Amino acid sequence: KTMKGLNQDSFKKKFPAHAAILTKDSQETLQDLLQLVQTSPLDFWRLLEVFGYDLWLNRSGINQFCEDYDPKTLPFRAMEQLLHYVEVDICCETKSVMSYPASCLRTIPPNSFLLADPTATQSLNYNIDPMVFVSNYPLLSRFSVLEVRAAWSLIRQFNTYLADSINYINVRADVRISMPKRWLSLGTFYLTSRSIWMMPNKIEITQRVMNKTTISRDTIPKVTVERLKTPRDAPPSHVDGTLVTPKRKDEFIFTKAFEQMRDISNALLRPVKPMGSDPFIAFEVIFKGELVMGEAGPYRQFFADISSELQQSSLNPNSRTLGLFIPSPNNSAKIGVGRDKFVVNPSAVETYHLELFEFLGRLMGCSIRTGTHLTLDLPAVFWKQLTHQEITLEDIEEVDKPLVDLCRFLESCSREPFEESLYLTYTTMLSDKSVRRLKPRGSRIKVTFDDRFDYLRRMVDARMNEADKQIRAIRKGLTQIVPEPFLSAVTWKDLEMWVCGKSKVDFDLLRRHTRYSGGLSETSKRITFLWEILSTLKESEKVRFVKFCWGQERLPANDEEFTRTQTRFMIKPANYSSSNPDMTLPKADTCFFNLELPDYSTRDKLREKLLIAINTDCDSMNAEDPIALDPNHEGRGGGGDSSFDTDRGGGGG
Repeated sequence: KTMKGLNQDSFKKKFPAHAAILTKDSQETLQDLLQLVQTSPLDFWRLLEVFGYDLWLNRSGINQFCEDYDPKTLPFRAMEQLLHYVEVDICCETKSVMSYPASCLRTIPPNSFLLADPTATQSLNYNIDPMVFVSNYPLLSRFSVLEVRAAWSLIRQFNTYLADSINYINVRADVRISMPKRWLSLGTFYLTSRSIWMMPNKIEITQRVMNKTTISRDTIPKVTVERLKTPRDAPPSHVDGTLVTPKRKDEFIFTKAFEQMRDISNALLRPVKPMGSDPFIAFEVIFKGELVMGEAGPYRQFFADISSELQQSSLNPNSRTLGLFIPSPNNSAKIGVGRDKFVVNPSAVETYHLELFEFLGRLMGCSIRTGTHLTLDLPAVFWKQLTHQEITLEDIEEVDKPLVDLCRFLESCSREPFEESLYLTYTTMLSDKSVRRLKPRGSRIKVTFDDRFDYLRRMVDARMNEADKQIRAIRKGLTQIVPEPFLSAVTWKDLEMWVCGKSKVDFDLLRRHTRYSGGLSETSKRITFLWEILSTLKESEKVRFVKFCWGQERLPANDEEFTRTQTRFMIKPANYSSSNPDMTLPKADTCFFNLELPDYSTRDKLREKLLIAINTDCDSMNAEDPIALDPNHEGRGGGGDSSFDTDRGGGGG
């Protein structure tokens, strides 16, 4: 097959010693090639290359002796998977994705022998396990290496043009158009293709937009919160998501902040990013009655506190919530995927609730600008509504699997099982278990077999838009802080990452952005102990460690965001006056993301003291009297509170 259509003259010029291969039948050709493997492996490799094959006999290049080549064009969703594969799995979310050559790209082609023998990849330098690749990238695995490389070349070229031209293109176009109409203008084409924009391009464009929409301010808006008098745990009547009312506004930090910030100009929440290590905050948070120094630590802690009021915290499942978000049906029933997701409460439609949602949008905008994260677990359908991207049945399945199972049954069932097993009316149950009529007097109208598709359309539409008013309010608040075209130029995944970060703690990422002082280094005994211990912690303990050191639960999502937000983790030797380090606890300074680590005698002792510190009270911002840091001081023995910083520990901040 490879010889068919070969330009024989070109082949003879390049490989005169092997021209006789062209005159032989396939069996003789095969024998000559096998002999060439033994006598001249390099020549055999070159032959494979010019024929468009690699050493794994995968079609990975163009046959240089055939004049015609017309590769298949990958469907758009396959190209999205390709970008994710290269950007995340290969380039680890770094700028190298912009220059990653197509010739280095390797995928698992269909019917590959690698799938039959997964152990074969151990010596083949594949970027990802074959079975994992097929599972994670089902569309991409249907195409040959050559087709994937051709598609990657197109993606790279597109992003090269994007970086140079985006300044001159109107991106205020309505992106809620079908893909066939994307050629209406260059702006609509760019925006409907935003899912193949490379992350470095997005970050550069975003920073450019944010810098152009900031203002210099003489005074910083202030929010005063008296956390010590605000109840943390909810009584049983409020754990189930009872909606907040104006009469209960003094029970929550979120509503107290709303009352103070409702009249603050939006322009004041778009500050110029300071130079150096000065804190980058949209407003100053004052914790009344707490001994707190610095601005960045309280600011991050504020976002952590209101997050636990918006949804039940994994660190405190009994936390008091506003009822604006409720567990998704999958979360409540613990079925399907997305068991940790929360959705907008469809019943939160009063004017006061919509004002709170708008305020949440403003805080989301502050998160994007200042790099401080809200700890929220919201599904794809929520973020897609904010970015005006198409919602799929898979998105609905993430929050309500029984609903999607019903849809699939109705689409495929015949008349007899439908009429025997189902009795449906033109109503549907929303996420908060309230019932919505799909037609006037819908509860009295039975769905017949012939009407089932009409019922399906109405039901899915009602569920997709059950929180339409609340989403519009959030988007209204968000676009008061970030320009509206920004939401049209990012994907739902980008928006989620910039607002909420990543839910999983990546200590390898954190380690790459860790600095040491006071004579400590990567090879110091206590540092070696620390990283070994951190890698063995449970996920909840990892989150507590990050919150103990930094005041929020989620790290920057990748290396680029660490750089963009000028974030680094600093580990210092503890300077306590105690003669026995094993009697002291670690101390953290959340304002500057610092950890002071005593020189413990053993790994087990470090683990013991670290767990005590992060589990005692990782929410505390109340500094101890500096004298309490010495466990041997008379009258204050034990030093048990030295884990609390100042942020946690006294003095710093």
